[in-house]
Amino acid sequence: MIKSISLFFCGVFFSTAAFALSPALPKHGKYGLINTNGDVVAELIYDWIGPFASNGLAPVRMNGRAGYVNSRGEEAIPLKFDDVEGFSESGLAGVVVSGKKGYINASGSYVISPQDAWAGIHDEVFNQTRFASNGLAAAQEVGQRLPKWGYIDLHGDWVIKPQFLRASAFDANGFARVSRGEHIELIDQTGRKVFNTDFAGLGTFAANGLAPARLDNQWGYIDRTGRFVISPQFSLAWGFGADSPDGLTKVCGDEDCGYIDASGKFQWKYAKNELTIHGYANGFVQVQDTRNAHWGFVNLQGEVSVKAEFESAGLFSSQGLAAVRKEGLCGYINSHGEFVIPPAFAQAGEFSSQGLAVAQKAGKWGYIDIKGRTAIAFKFDGAEAFNIWGLAVVEVF
Repeated sequence: MIKSISLFFCGVFFSTAAFALSPALPKHGKYGLINTNGDVVAELIYDWIGPFASNGLAPVRMNGRAGYVNSRGEEAIPLKFDDVEGFSESGLAGVVVSGKKGYINASGSYVISPQDAWAGIHDEVFNQTRFASNGLAAAQEVGQRLPKWGYIDLHGDWVIKPQFLRASAFDANGFARVSRGEHIELIDQTGRKVFNTDFAGLGTFAANGLAPARLDNQWGYIDRTGRFVISPQFSLAWGFGADSPDGLTKVCGDEDCGYIDASGKFQWKYAKNELTIHGYANGFVQVQDTRNAHWGFVNLQGEVSVKAEFESAGLFSSQGLAAVRKEGLCGYINSHGEFVIPPAFAQAGEFSSQGLAVAQKAGKWGYIDIKGRTAIAFKFDGAEAFNIWGLAVVEVF
């Protein structure tokens, strides 16, 4: 079921990773695609449908075979593989045939034919098995007692010979994190070490040129020269990125956490034993009162916007609504904490850019508009949020 690969938190929705191989799920129903009018775009015949990539292709599986459908619901690449990955930003996708892995382009043609000279393994920490925009992918040699990681190019040739215990995908800055032992190095696309310093922990560089880095047991932030711009002083540190609130990022000490700017200055702090921070979107930080486990929202100055009085809460959408749970049912509030759509749903997701949210009542899933009116009938046994292509995955038993 979709519910087995997705998490609804009365408004927060997470789908499977775009670059992971299709999960080995218990077979429940059949999956298809609908548009925002509720019309079936792809018949409900698939055993699994993954996320769409930027090229408009999504991996699918049916009867033990895998391929791809396009944004019109057509089978763009026949289901002829044993398993498939989603397409990466390089325009390539990994496929598996008879235990060997190769890479195809958007037309379904092999760029690298299936082989067992190397093999990619998905790792939640280092997120490999994908080609980056520089045309390199982390790959692991096979046939060795202690296989090492290196990097291959779009022809499947080794560009950086296997020598690492772990290796990440190259990021947008052209850097990759690798490990030969306990410490982490940063290398460029030639395999050369970027810094003389090796770190105990190292995050990804953000658009502002900073990355969290750990020396011994303390985290700080370095620039692209490897110099600490914000000195190591935190027990935990997150990266500046798209999910960070307006140029801020979260850090924690022994007793409190807070948000700092790129200079290291705190914008606001909170005590760990009083609040837990869960997420941010559209100007509001999602918080949970640790004393009563209730949820609410604060602004970027740490001021309470919505009192922590809900059993759970999703993030605020661009329409200014957040799904919350009260007395066991989900509804939608505005930024003042007032119900705009009264609690009437067993589950409720965030509103998409099309102004529709997935919701569940009476055991069935459907979609509502920002007025709370039924936009697509509650008739599905599982449903996901609408994507940027105006498509949603639905399931029937």
